Amino acid sequence: MLEAGLGHRQCAGVVALTNDNEVNLKIAITSKLLNPHVTVICRADSHDIEDNMASFGTDYIIDPFDTFAKYLSTALQTPGLYLLQRWLTEKPGTLLPDPVYPPTHGHWIVGGYGRFGKAVFNRLKKEEISITVMEAMPEKTGEPKQGVVRGRGTEEDTLTEADIEHAVGIVAGTDND
Repeated sequence: MLEAGLGHRQCAGVVALTNDNEVNLKIAITSKLLNPHVTVICRADSHDIEDNMASFGTDYIIDPFDTFAKYLSTALQTPGLYLLQRWLTEKPGTLLPDPVYPPTHGHWIVGGYGRFGKAVFNRLKKEEISITVMEAMPEKTGEPKQGVVRGRGTEEDTLTEADIEHAVGIVAGTDND
């Protein structure tokens, strides 16, 4: 990190966006220990890792699961605000997307109840939306108090049990979508 310039007076920040929480955590801790005044931005998809990063003073921690769930919630509550956010964050020269109006009433299915599925489930619950979770291994992931179908969600019987005929939205949130 020092060879990369972390100690240089013009070093304004460190960004760690790998897909490995442990690597990002090591970068965050090392950066703050070697240069406490540098801005550190990291990706973490585990709340435990986020807490550890925060305890060392990481300035910005981005959780992709929580971020997607927040964007979905914004699209449900205020589609215009979601569209404005997309317009403001697109690369220059990109065609602006059309508005998206996800259904706010009706039944949703969330496939998978891991970190991503839980983030989406919690946001949809706040919107008071009817949800069924399909989870192959609820003993490993835990499960919400109601509305769980045990299975992968790729079989006709589990999809029928989850009431796919009446679903207005499906979120694929397993490790193998």
